[in-house]
Amino acid sequence: MNRESQDNQRLYTIEDLECILEHIPYEVWIKDKEGKYVYINTRGANKIGLDKKDIIGKSDNEIRSREFCDKCNEADKIVLEEKRELFYEHEYYSDKDEFYRVYKFPIKDENENVRFISGFSSEYSYCKKINEELENIFISNMEELEDIEYTQSINKILKNLGYMIKSTSINLFLVDKNGKNLNNYLSCNKNNIFCKNTKIDIGYDTFSRLYKNKLEINVESSLNHCFKEGYIPNYEIYPESKLKLFPLEYKEQLIGVMYIYYDKEIKYTNTYDGIINDLCNQLSVLIANIEYKNKLRHRLSKFEEEAKYLQNQNEKLEEAIGAEMIKVDFLENMSHEFRTPINIILMTSKLLISSMEDNEINLDKEKIIKYLKTLKQNGYRILRLVNNILETTKLDNMYEELRMSNHNIINIIEDIVLSTADYIKEKNKTIIFDTEEEELILACNPEAIEKIILNLISNSLKFTGKNGEIKIDVKVNHNEKKLFVHLKNNGPTISDEDSKKIFDRFVQVDNHLRRGSEGSGIGLYLVKCLVEKHGGEIWLNTDINIGVEFIFYIPIQTIEDENIMIYSIEDNSKIEKCNIEFSDVYSV
Repeated sequence: MNRESQDNQRLYTIEDLECILEHIPYEVWIKDKEGKYVYINTRGANKIGLDKKDIIGKSDNEIRSREFCDKCNEADKIVLEEKRELFYEHEYYSDKDEFYRVYKFPIKDENENVRFISGFSSEYSYCKKINEELENIFISNMEELEDIEYTQSINKILKNLGYMIKSTSINLFLVDKNGKNLNNYLSCNKNNIFCKNTKIDIGYDTFSRLYKNKLEINVESSLNHCFKEGYIPNYEIYPESKLKLFPLEYKEQLIGVMYIYYDKEIKYTNTYDGIINDLCNQLSVLIANIEYKNKLRHRLSKFEEEAKYLQNQNEKLEEAIGAEMIKVDFLENMSHEFRTPINIILMTSKLLISSMEDNEINLDKEKIIKYLKTLKQNGYRILRLVNNILETTKLDNMYEELRMSNHNIINIIEDIVLSTADYIKEKNKTIIFDTEEEELILACNPEAIEKIILNLISNSLKFTGKNGEIKIDVKVNHNEKKLFVHLKNNGPTISDEDSKKIFDRFVQVDNHLRRGSEGSGIGLYLVKCLVEKHGGEIWLNTDINIGVEFIFYIPIQTIEDENIMIYSIEDNSKIEKCNIEFSDVYSV
């Protein structure tokens, strides 16, 4: 059958074919082998910006920019010479940075010779921007982005969609948790038509229809009336306006609606419905993931709060248990501390009484004096223990503040150390005092300074054996305005672990060591309290390899408009205080 017979049997005309080309959503054209246009549809002509009659018979070089023509001519040459179709993407850097997808193919005669070059293209600029924004969202770590960042990204996507489909406004509504209302999530409008935080009340049947169908809404329809109630007051809807709804669904459940408004019917088109449907599907997954992430975040926050609460309760419980254990240890220790000297006092008293009543027991004067000294020493032990407990209780509960006055602190410390020299010498031990300066006036409480120094010396005596040495070194740092006191002995070292708790109340360390002394574990706690009351700090130097060194400082500050006070320890008072403070050093 020849071509003429085939043409006679066709039921359509060339005009019908051109009508098809006019309505497809692409720019369509046909060129001859010289590159001159022999046909172009209206969409293509509008894109060039000329009438069809001004394009037909002309080449791209005559009607387009050189930059655009170079890419077109190169593609046309490949189609013409290689006699094959060609698809390519063309990024054109005009004022709008346009991006095209182009398909070209040859039209051949019976001998396979190319007669014409035909093609169609579509601008892909907005679709490209939409896809890039979606890609950025999906590849981003969702835990790192805040909701506001997702909202901004979706806003950019809908704005590009609006530019592409030439709509007046696009609004995104999401279904609330109860599934009864649509809440305005985003308004990406050139002309805003909805009030902020608009809520749309529609029934279950309407939701079902939205889920199953894409709806074109009449301006006066009852469904649109539900949306019109959320419009900005006095916003005028023209009869030629057009409205469209696209459902957003996730796992066969409606989660939202895209509401598209055209103020003029001439702008309205179904051309991009497929793209909009695909976009709605992608947005549905994205929004569902955001909601899921928020639920996880909320649950995680609740778990963290509960964990924090439980941790806090556990810490309080541990503190309470620790406090109770300290109390138990203290009571056990105190019962031993009180029981031992009391038993000694009772036994010694009983022995003395018996010696007086029973003529058969004869005690010489030396033994009587020895027993009386034992009674006195253990009496001092009880007195010291009671004094320390009372002092720490007062300090802990702030019953009594230390009264400060200006004193020569060097003189006070030196007098205290010298007052212990004879006692220490009797124990076959040595105490050495050294100072950088002979006079330094600062505000202090002399009685408290006595307790600090005597307690530290007493502690050193307990742990130094025969021929032991205690050295007290006073240093002054005028830049830091601090007086430092170093008290070192050559007894056994203290571990790092024990050094961290040695100043805790009622804590004793090195209980495993055999030593010629007793202790309640309250003396060093009292020292710490008294030092801190002076605004200073005390610690154990763990950087030495032999012996133990206590270091404390007191800030150098004075009380204005107050005279320098003279403080001295009377000889009887010195002996009495040494006997009390060293009463638990009962053997050497």
